[in-house]
Amino acid sequence: MKLTKQRKVYLGVLAVGLVALVIDRAFLGGGGVSPSSAEGAVIPPVKAPAGAMSPQQPNVSIADRLAAATEAANASELKDAFRPSDAWLAQLRPSADRPAVAPLDLAQSFSQRHRLMGVMLQTGGGKAIVDDRCMAVGEKMDGFTLVAVEKNSAVFTCGDSRAELKLPQAPPPAADD
Repeated sequence: MKLTKQRKVYLGVLAVGLVALVIDRAFLGGGGVSPSSAEGAVIPPVKAPAGAMSPQQPNVSIADRLAAATEAANASELKDAFRPSDAWLAQLRPSADRPAVAPLDLAQSFSQRHRLMGVMLQTGGGKAIVDDRCMAVGEKMDGFTLVAVEKNSAVFTCGDSRAELKLPQAPPPAADD
């Protein structure tokens, strides 16, 4: 067996671990737990709530124990651990001074944030230059995928949202008088 550098490192780590174990057990007292040392850490038994079954009852299924625990506690007093607090829910509800927020139109937001600067039509779908970035069909930007490049526009989709970026119209040439 050839000792590679990796195997030498593994053997070195193993040797250091064994030396540390020997020093711990032989010179530092080991800290092992024996039955006599465990007797000092006796935990007093906890009383179960009234009506709950004790865990020592033989042949009682977990379903029966859970049913008994549910009957012992009033189910209407139990709170839903995943329900947001009433203060948070109040902030989410629209009020007279704070109208409800209209849902965000992803396609419109995407169209407002980005500018189409150029297109190049090719047989494989073409390329579009959006915000100084050259993109091929199939590439993504802000979660939208470029699906088509047309003569004066580029079409992006994200789920059901469809955004079309159009090339800016060049101003008409000035008339010379």
